[in-house]
Amino acid sequence: MAQKIFQSFRRIPGHFPAFRKKEEHLDVQGSRYRVSVCSDYGFPSKPTSVAYDPVIDMLAVLTRDGNIYIYGKPGISFSAVHETNAQYIQVVFLTGSRKLVTLTDSDDMYLWELTSVSQTSCQLVQRSCLKRIISQLKSLPSGVPNISTNNEETSHVTALCYASDGRSILIGTDNGWVASVRLNTNTAIDDFTKFWCVPSADDAINPSRILDGISPDRRQRLRADAVVVLLERPGFPGQLLIGYNSGLSLLFDLRSDRIMALLPWQHGLEAAAWCGGSGQPNRSNPTSHQPQLGMRLLTAHSDGSLGVWSLKEIGFGTTTISPIQPPLLQMEEAPSMPYGPFPCKLISKVFWLPSALGGITVFVGGMPRATYGERHTVSILRGSNIDQAANASVVAARLAVAAEAEDDDEIPEESSLSAPPIHVFDSDAPEHVCLDLPSSLVDLVPVGSVDGPVQILILLCEEEMVVIDLITSGWPFMRPPYLTCLHTTSLTTYNLITQVSPTLLSNLEAAGAYYGPEGRFGRGGAIADNPSGGGWSSLPWPIQGGHALINGSRLSTSSLGGNILYTDDLLLTGHEDGSVAFWRLSAGGCLRRIYTLYTAILFEDVSQLDHPNGVDDDGDAWPPFRQAGVFDPFMDDSRVAIQFIYLVDNTLVVGGAAGQAIVYQFLNFTPCIEPAIVTIKKSMPGFQWKGHAPLTLRKCFSNKITVNPEQATPLPAQLQATGVIFVQPPARITSLLSSEFELTHLKEFSQNQTNNIGGDGGLQILLALGTPHGFGVVFVPKPLSNNDSNTKKPLPPQPLLAVSTIPDNIDALQEAAAVVPASTANVSRAGIRRTVTQSNRAAPNQTDVAPLDEAERRSGRVPDENILLISQYNVEREICDRVQDTANVAIVSCFAFGPPLFKSSPSNSRPMLHPVATLFIGTKAGTVKLYSIFVDKTTLNSSVLPKLQLYYSRELILQHRAPVLSLRLIDAKSNMPYSLSDYKHYISDSGKSHNLPVLSVVSEEQIRLFNLPNLHLKFKARITAIDGYRIKSASVVGFRIHGKTSSSLSKESTVDSACGDLERSNASGISVTSQTNQNCEYSFVFTNVGGQAVLLSMPQLRRMDTLHLLDSHDVVAVSSVVFSQPGSINVNTSCYVPGPALGLYQLAPGQLTLFDVVRTGQKASSLGVSYRPIYRLSLIGNPNSNMKTLCEKTNSIGDSRISNRSVLSTSQLHNISQTSSVLSSSVQNQSNSISSHNLSDSIRNGLVSPSVSCTSDRNNHRNRVS
Repeated sequence: MAQKIFQSFRRIPGHFPAFRKKEEHLDVQGSRYRVSVCSDYGFPSKPTSVAYDPVIDMLAVLTRDGNIYIYGKPGISFSAVHETNAQYIQVVFLTGSRKLVTLTDSDDMYLWELTSVSQTSCQLVQRSCLKRIISQLKSLPSGVPNISTNNEETSHVTALCYASDGRSILIGTDNGWVASVRLNTNTAIDDFTKFWCVPSADDAINPSRILDGISPDRRQRLRADAVVVLLERPGFPGQLLIGYNSGLSLLFDLRSDRIMALLPWQHGLEAAAWCGGSGQPNRSNPTSHQPQLGMRLLTAHSDGSLGVWSLKEIGFGTTTISPIQPPLLQMEEAPSMPYGPFPCKLISKVFWLPSALGGITVFVGGMPRATYGERHTVSILRGSNIDQAANASVVAARLAVAAEAEDDDEIPEESSLSAPPIHVFDSDAPEHVCLDLPSSLVDLVPVGSVDGPVQILILLCEEEMVVIDLITSGWPFMRPPYLTCLHTTSLTTYNLITQVSPTLLSNLEAAGAYYGPEGRFGRGGAIADNPSGGGWSSLPWPIQGGHALINGSRLSTSSLGGNILYTDDLLLTGHEDGSVAFWRLSAGGCLRRIYTLYTAILFEDVSQLDHPNGVDDDGDAWPPFRQAGVFDPFMDDSRVAIQFIYLVDNTLVVGGAAGQAIVYQFLNFTPCIEPAIVTIKKSMPGFQWKGHAPLTLRKCFSNKITVNPEQATPLPAQLQATGVIFVQPPARITSLLSSEFELTHLKEFSQNQTNNIGGDGGLQILLALGTPHGFGVVFVPKPLSNNDSNTKKPLPPQPLLAVSTIPDNIDALQEAAAVVPASTANVSRAGIRRTVTQSNRAAPNQTDVAPLDEAERRSGRVPDENILLISQYNVEREICDRVQDTANVAIVSCFAFGPPLFKSSPSNSRPMLHPVATLFIGTKAGTVKLYSIFVDKTTLNSSVLPKLQLYYSRELILQHRAPVLSLRLIDAKSNMPYSLSDYKHYISDSGKSHNLPVLSVVSEEQIRLFNLPNLHLKFKARITAIDGYRIKSASVVGFRIHGKTSSSLSKESTVDSACGDLERSNASGISVTSQTNQNCEYSFVFTNVGGQAVLLSMPQLRRMDTLHLLDSHDVVAVSSVVFSQPGSINVNTSCYVPGPALGLYQLAPGQLTLFDVVRTGQKASSLGVSYRPIYRLSLIGNPNSNMKTLCEKTNSIGDSRISNRSVLSTSQLHNISQTSSVLSSSVQNQSNSISSHNLSDSIRNGLVSPSVSCTSDRNNHRNRVS
């Protein structure tokens, strides 16, 4: 009662600012520290377009909210974001100029350029913006000439094409206009706001102008509506293919301003591509004549058909006078429906790609509407396979009719069905595959060298990027080094572990190389095990644009990543299907999965252990589906979802959504598992669990030990479960902590223990786990080896403690008993999954939550959207009282192991107990409980299992009752933080108190330091009362201290000399001084709900700086910030960094951002320097230098040639935009959105020289978007 009476008096100073001793100025400018974003890992949200430049050999990806990502060789990445809030729909490279153009749905065009900021860095900067590029084009009724209207009909750009002359961009609109956006000749190049010239109606090609060139008898049957295709004819400068959605296509001569040919069709046109020849870049028979690339046209239509048009007799004349009637062409053969004859969906995109074995046809869609209309497919064909596809479709149709027919029904004969068309592309061996994608296709682009065969095909899907190797036989899939799919299933948790031991990394690499990095289950495992599929490709990544110099002090190659250098950090991701993925990181957003652990295989009644292939086992099945991609939205049982991951040294511990905690260690055998049950909340009146059913262990894991069979080459060890704990009630695991307990060294307290994580060995683990109802402590014994399996019985984990933290009142008991899984609904392919991108990133995350989370929200712990801005001076704010009799205060939020603080047990009746360690438990009730861990001395040197006991020692109750977020032990002298699992560092024979650490307690409102063992307050910092923001995450990080000495000068010279190495090699190493306690200072860093990162001095906890990290409205990112943790507790290593300054936050459902907190003036921290490479692009020479016209070489795709990227000089690469032959004959063949010449003579006369398109680096400060 007295506590409640005096509880409000502590808030009086919040109402009387005069009571404060002094006003403390809040520095929010980031004058002393800064946050450096290293890279984005994973797949971005809402992608809309992908583009590839074969000259500079780089890939660009655009998202709907305006993010641009450019990637070259692994380690090279650039990113930028548009400042204007709009919907961005397309990106196009200006080939060979290091520039690209983005387009919005409101027809705004932005010009971007990769430019060198300094000798060691490059940036993607915005050069100009052109608003409403079609504002000058009038809207006319489609197909009706000479009739204007005052109706301001809304018109948008529907087709975009970069002209091969490098001086204009062609656009097509939905009302049939074709215009050119060109360089402005009347404005200086320095004025980037007027860099482009808006197209005018006088110079454009409108529907009236098109129909006027057609005779009246033909004009009535033609309609020029929305432009869907704009393609230059390769090898024929000035000839442009214009395709309309109505089905009409025409070949227009821009030089003579006339229609050269009409290509009408009754079904709507969707896409087109130039094709021809055998598709072989190097002819096997040089004497044979190969048709030119621009002689045949492949069109895709809305009825799912493909048609081929012959233009062999068109375009060779020199007449400039428009004929009275242009020729009306017909298809070479009847159009083919690859998956007919029944109605099919439209084919939205089509490509014809050259390859060494013949031309490859790629098209999107075309599936039978009734049977496979909902599938997202991409079909790849080579050879004369389309006629076989039609025949197989007829047979499949007859079988389907026969299967559904009754006994009295008449089965149609083959003669009654439509005859399959005879359509032959080439006479090569036929190949055909239909890729079944798990998410909808957004865009696709082929990748290959200039004028060479296509190497890979990139499919940009809604949730991942799928890459197909077109060089290797069977067309296997390729793992991209960047834009990796992190969220194969929904991400539920993640953790960044730094400085992982080399032994653990080598074991993970070996296990992943043998068992597959995607594991034996899931969609990735189905790709590797599918006998009819191509599996995974082993070719190196073909995109190699740019140069990078990366710090090599912490880098090593991965056995799965080719020549890419990876750090010794590990990213661990937990997923909804119970899997844990291990990822190795590198600079430039490179991410490589090296191992996958599936926890669901341990439990009964968990479905989808073996992922279905989705196709029949019959090799003659039609269509020939092949499962593509690793994104898997299916998950029926959310009980196996991973909630917590903890890795230290050589032990992995994971916690699930149904109260399961599993301990994993590397073993070359499968040990027998006896589960342990920890009952936290015993039966009592008013409490009845209403959530999901508990999990049960499969019997096959508790019968006997499975030893790997004897082989000449022993199988590599893998992560095996050595202990399984089930918590009752089966609520989710909210916190988890483990420590490798070597009881044989307790008397010596040695830290130099050698842990053999491979072979028959194992470790004893002390595990602490927390739930919304309380916490428990379990001792997991060492697993039995192969030699002891027949003579000894395996011992189950021993529960040592189970404590309930739920208040004993009926309301709290009922609220705690109502906990349900986060989601019990089935997740379908249609997008019910929780990883679907939000429609607006600024909006709060809409997810299903448990009642305990709802209780937190009712108690006021979830921040409001309207957050007060930080004031210039700290003014204490009133903090509302917190309710302490609800179930939400029972949640256990954190643990920490520490040295033994109490030398004797509470009862002196057990003098044989020896103190081992102390366990600290933090709860959301604002309390910290201390439990002493003792071991019976009589069991230390005996053959029986040592007996551990825990006794309650002390409890710390925070006066403000805010939830405790983290606990950490800090060195009292150097302020160095220690691992949460380290309980032996301060142990000494004398046991004096001056060796004891300081306990830091971080709550949502304050940060406090306490002396041990008496728990006296040493320093505190009031955060929420001053800033108005609650704390979300906190850590202790170390910063390097460098003076202006000769060593720093030598380091700068080393960097400069290393920059010169970029001219001679692609990667080198720069030595960096290791971080030790002598040249390092530690500070508290925490993030709040306002998106800020605040730094406090140690140990005084004085505010040093306030940094802007995230937008306060981005609730997902603000709530997901985590700081990295060291992967080892060995602090004696000279290169060990106990306080890493790296952190992660979730930018999208499948994308994480790595950031680094550094001092102002420093580029990176000791660990972050490995993620900050030195970039340099390929030099671009003088734009005015003359280059021999490459079209003189050949116009045939079959002629022998090699990649121009390896033989041209830098000046030639710059002037590649002045040529039309190579870009028309090969680059256009790859992207189908390439090149065009001038629209008319009036447009051509107004153009300027190509040198204007190259912007010098001196203007890189203009309109820069970092």
